[in-house]
Amino acid sequence: MSHQDNDARLDAHLLTDIWSTLQELETPSAFAFSAVRPSLPNPGLFIPPYGLVGLPLSKDDAQKIISQARQSPFGKGEETVIDTSVRKSWELNTNQFSLNNPDWKETEQEILESVILGLGLPKGMGRVSAELYKLLLYEPGAFFKPHKDSEKAPGMFATLVISLPSPHEGGKLVMTFNGEKYEFGTADFSAYRFSFAAWYSDILHEVLPVKSGYRLVLTYNLIRQTNFEIPSYDLVRGRAQQLSMLLKQYDLRVLQNDDELPAILIHKLKHEYTPASLNLRSLKPPDLAQVSTLAQLATELDFCIFLATLELKVNTDEEYDDDDDYKEKETRLKNIVDLDGKLILEEFDCLEDALIDKTPQDEDREADESVHEGYTGNEGCPVTYWYRDTVVFLVPPSTKFSFLFRFRSDGSVIESLFNSLMKKYSNGPAQKSKLKKLCKRALKQNIGQGPIPDFFQQAAATALDLGWFDLFEKASEKTRGKIVLDHAHMLGRLTAKNGVAAISDQLMKGTQAASSIPKMVQFLKVVAEGFEKVLPESGSAERATLKQWSDKAIFSAAAELTTPTKSDAASLAQLCKTIDWSLFETEVMPIISEAAVMFTIWFINELISILGEGLSKEQQLFIEIIVCNIWDSFVFSCKQGGSAFQKKESLNANDIRCIVENTMKIMPPEFFETTIIPAMLKAVPNSSKECSKDVFFPLTQMIVKNEFLGSRLPRTDSDPPLLHKQFVQALLLKYLMDYVGLEPQAPTDWSVSLPKPRWGSPCKCEDCAVVHRFLQNPVQNRLDLKRTLPHHKHLDSKFSSHYFSHDIRPYDCETIRDGRPFTWRITKSRRSYENAKTEWIRNTKTAVQMMHELKSNESADGKLEVYLQPHFRNFMNASLKELPDLASLVVIPQLLQTNENVAPAHIATELTNQTAEIGQKRGSSQSDTISAKRSC
Repeated sequence: MSHQDNDARLDAHLLTDIWSTLQELETPSAFAFSAVRPSLPNPGLFIPPYGLVGLPLSKDDAQKIISQARQSPFGKGEETVIDTSVRKSWELNTNQFSLNNPDWKETEQEILESVILGLGLPKGMGRVSAELYKLLLYEPGAFFKPHKDSEKAPGMFATLVISLPSPHEGGKLVMTFNGEKYEFGTADFSAYRFSFAAWYSDILHEVLPVKSGYRLVLTYNLIRQTNFEIPSYDLVRGRAQQLSMLLKQYDLRVLQNDDELPAILIHKLKHEYTPASLNLRSLKPPDLAQVSTLAQLATELDFCIFLATLELKVNTDEEYDDDDDYKEKETRLKNIVDLDGKLILEEFDCLEDALIDKTPQDEDREADESVHEGYTGNEGCPVTYWYRDTVVFLVPPSTKFSFLFRFRSDGSVIESLFNSLMKKYSNGPAQKSKLKKLCKRALKQNIGQGPIPDFFQQAAATALDLGWFDLFEKASEKTRGKIVLDHAHMLGRLTAKNGVAAISDQLMKGTQAASSIPKMVQFLKVVAEGFEKVLPESGSAERATLKQWSDKAIFSAAAELTTPTKSDAASLAQLCKTIDWSLFETEVMPIISEAAVMFTIWFINELISILGEGLSKEQQLFIEIIVCNIWDSFVFSCKQGGSAFQKKESLNANDIRCIVENTMKIMPPEFFETTIIPAMLKAVPNSSKECSKDVFFPLTQMIVKNEFLGSRLPRTDSDPPLLHKQFVQALLLKYLMDYVGLEPQAPTDWSVSLPKPRWGSPCKCEDCAVVHRFLQNPVQNRLDLKRTLPHHKHLDSKFSSHYFSHDIRPYDCETIRDGRPFTWRITKSRRSYENAKTEWIRNTKTAVQMMHELKSNESADGKLEVYLQPHFRNFMNASLKELPDLASLVVIPQLLQTNENVAPAHIATELTNQTAEIGQKRGSSQSDTISAKRSC
């Protein structure tokens, strides 16, 4: 035997020894108890309006009780329902009857003491009370199918029933637990004797049908009024010492080789507990002895101890219920609490090897819950079973930190436990090494791309506060600087204490981590506020250094943005108000030279709005260069070109109107006809579909309503300039092409071409090959295959969603249950064509409606027809096939082509004279860039 095999055997024996030792800690007890009493006082049953009820119960008195009673309900999930196929009996609430004999209270106490002794409850466990709950009457045919009692009051742990004298046959009480059966019949002595029975709440029990007569019982909830007193540790010292030795050995083995033994130990308890009763003081004797001993050892050995519900979920098919190959099993720990019942975690995946009792949860046992879905067409009859056990589990010291992070698939931690450890290790310098180790472990975790988890934030803040800059640096790297943004104020204080140079790397990471220029500005503002808290008046030189550093840092970070927005462009322009103009133009020009056209348009529109009319010579030149570059490379959509700025927002018609108006504020009048209109006309064919829908139609509205600069049609003119007509027609034609399109044509054959699988690779089995050949057949439109259910499931998995999503799949799959084996059927459809035709009709109607609404507008009345001649009727009917080709509409007249993109002479001269001066400010490489860009 190899050394590795020997270790594995030792590990298995170690877990077995732990389990065996725990079993020896059980307190002898019974899960149910019953007794018969020949002589007890009459309880004095009184029922308004009839008065005292005689015992033994007569038929007439039984009918009086029924006249005041209601059918008994039962709990079904979260609901309480009445279903006489499950429970058939009558009941009275405690406000509908009374027990008037004063001696009955003493009788109840005597019965309760017998029950405590009979159930094996330990002495000193605290006072138990019997709370009267109902009066139940079972008439002939009444019964209650197998069930477990719900927790009807805080502290309830068992049920007591007292059978009053009432002759009957049948009605036997049957209880089962862990394969044992306990039966209690009252029929033989029901005429004149009292009897009682008690059982723990989680015991499965039933009342068999009453054959004749009436069964009359009082029901009580047994409630623990005070906490259990933990059994004497001295009584189990020997076994506890053995268990302590085994747990120490287990912890050492885990520390030496983490893969050989589970990182936690899970032990199933004998009884089941509801979430409300899941705490140490509510445990029943066999479980109490084990858990209380483990709790004391956990304190001594620095283990963590919890209670939880272990849930096994089994998905299968009713037809293959006995075949494990068709079962999908999932085990989870749910409702994890500490011994006081405080919720620690709602659930996490359970490690199967952590169970020290290897007996499968579903072995020789009825499921706690099951759901049968019924036949669903493509499948058999899916059924889901749930098996639940209450467990105690231990976390050894060697894996305590790992436990916080290892048992959640999303990488998060058990927050409440993490917080308690952080608090514990923050108390005094003696715990500082453990605190640093905990923070280090937390900051190593994979936190994904979403919001930074609270535990990570807390660990990072602690590291920064205590000067562990190496840990904070790792947190910054893992979050790509985002963690720095949340600690801007603290960084400002550190900057004031240590100087800009010492903290500049962290400051830059925070600035670069900001997802937008407004957030960069906000980050640096908070840094400055933190700085001012430390140096409110003195330190003006260091304050000036921070300002200079911030002014340059924000441009450096802005240049690296990959998805700048309209608000980024506006914020970049607004920096001119707080930053010296010379620095502003020097830093902004390289950013704008690499930006998408739409970003540049947003920037210039905002900048001109800020600067107003009184531009300096430098500002005028700066704007002219950028405006010329806009029209030199104008596009409606940012998908074109090699810009580093990717599409996140789009230009709208108002943006275009603003840039045209702003351009004409600084350029000569002819620039509109020679440069702006040709530039936009050429950009129409390559614009995006979104642009043609959201921009072109509103832009057309502006033009025909005389709201677009330079396009105003004098009322005396009968026809606008040719170039303007071409522009309007091109806009609307592109809109119709993208939004309506040509009418879809029906397919001519039934063949289906399969795309590349959405995941995995094509299956090469014979069944799939038959289906592939069918799909390629242009004539056949249906295929039936007689196959067993596993083959059906395989074909469904490959053809239902492997190639197409459900809404566009060109065929339908179903199972026909017409015999054995079932028939798997695949039928081709023309869903894609039908969907496309429906969408085309809808879009055509919408386009026609929009065209007529535009024509009917008072300010556009008559003008739209002038712009769209000679194709007006076809445009109005959205008849795309009758309209001219788009390429013929974007041809620019020869006269304009010769003058296209040529700047007016005085502007060109001005640019030539000042380029050298600006180039000296930026350096030779930037001067070359400006020269190359002023091709307008």
